[in-house]
Amino acid sequence: MDKLTSMEVFLSVAREGSFTRAADELGMSKAMVSKHIKSLEDELGVRLLNRTTHGVSVTDSGRIFEDRSRSILDELSEAIDSIRDFDSTPHGTLRVAAPSTLGTFHITPAVAEYIQRYPSMRVQLALRDAVPDIIEEGFDVVIQVSRPQDSSLAARKLTTTRMVCCAAPEYLAEYGTPETTDDLKVHNCLRISTYRVWRFIVHGAFVDCHVDGNFITSIANSVRHAAVAGLGIAYLPTYIVANDIEAGRLNWLLRDLAPVERDIFALFPHRRHLSAKVQRFLDLLTTRMADSVATYNVIDWGGSGARE
Repeated sequence: MDKLTSMEVFLSVAREGSFTRAADELGMSKAMVSKHIKSLEDELGVRLLNRTTHGVSVTDSGRIFEDRSRSILDELSEAIDSIRDFDSTPHGTLRVAAPSTLGTFHITPAVAEYIQRYPSMRVQLALRDAVPDIIEEGFDVVIQVSRPQDSSLAARKLTTTRMVCCAAPEYLAEYGTPETTDDLKVHNCLRISTYRVWRFIVHGAFVDCHVDGNFITSIANSVRHAAVAGLGIAYLPTYIVANDIEAGRLNWLLRDLAPVERDIFALFPHRRHLSAKVQRFLDLLTTRMADSVATYNVIDWGGSGARE
């Protein structure tokens, strides 16, 4: 039988002076209480309790075992509490990876708030547009603007962003405003290197538009800067260009089409027993992202989009 449970049973019987009252206290049968005591006495080779018609008393050997058992169980309880306290407070280093522009605009402010809340924490934030190998590179959390492909990872949806086509008024004044997705084929389209195809929703169905232009980069914010400078047309998430659209630096194009939506996820290695540092960061990030990114989704669009 489990020795720790048997020790707890023995202490209860010694304290209550009764098998019946100990059974009630522990929520087990009187027969099970007797089995635990017998198991201890058989293993130790001594009698721990004297049973008489008047009740139960502790033997001399039992007194020694009672003191040691109480000390052992108290130390075990303290150890468990210490581990729980340690694990409930963020500590150590948190390693996070995020796309460069999303990381600059939204993840970095979240990290700053996280460190303010937990000043003993160290955070390493890698901003890169290529999705890293979370296990191989040892990241605690990876932020990704697409649906996770690796089913072995745990994922938490943070929020949803919308994709918009936009260009500077100066560019449109010189080269004209596209009215349909086909018109984009004759325009200078500023591309993120991983997105040769721009996706739109036309009459409720996805339409892929193959575009090209004289500026290609791996950094979404570089595309934004090029668009604001009047170099061409960009296709970017609202969390990047909403402020420019509201300020008139960029015009939202093809706005009669329902926007394509992309979910933003936080990926992490373990589904169970998350460390406090990861759990607290995910909770903070979920709240911040839902508030900040969502405000950029409603520029002037009143309807609902469709997720890729």
